[in-house]
Amino acid sequence: VRPVSEPNRSARPTIAALRPALEQSPSDTARALANIAAQERSNDAANALKTIEKAEAAGADAFAMTCARASALGAMLKYDDAAKAIKAAHKLK
Repeated sequence: VRPVSEPNRSARPTIAALRPALEQSPSDTARALANIAAQERSNDAANALKTIEKAEAAGADAFAMTCARASALGAMLKYDDAAKAIKAAHKLK
């Protein structure tokens, strides 16, 4: 069995490439999550939280955005807040 590896870094979309797609359809959960993940990989969790807020306001999936919030808060070392977000996500499902 071959181990699953991450895609080549050069194959990953950049934040600059993802931003216009998200601006065109801010409620698109998949696009929002891709943008948020790219921001986290760039050590920009604060902007990831802003993206989450915009996506939620536009109607993106609440469960996915709450999970993304937990991840971003964890990346910012705000573990108590991340734990609260995980509990909130659990209530949504």
